[in-house]
Amino acid sequence: MEQEILQLLQQSPGTVFSAKEVGKRIDRKQYKENPNCARPLLQGLLEKKLISADVSGHYVFQVRTSLKDRA
Repeated sequence: MEQEILQLLQQSPGTVFSAKEVGKRIDRKQYKENPNCARPLLQGLLEKKLISADVSGHYVFQVRTSLKDRA
């Protein structure tokens, strides 16, 4: 499920998503049972530094640019 979350966030780089929105988009059935189902997975991705979060708890995939791309 982590890969599905990464794909969702990568499709819209720079767009912020709440944990509930991610859960709803990834697995509606599981979301209906537990609206916070994606939160532990998002936290794991955050700890691996694959995504980032803002102070309000919204998650975003940040595109990493190399120094070569900036020149």
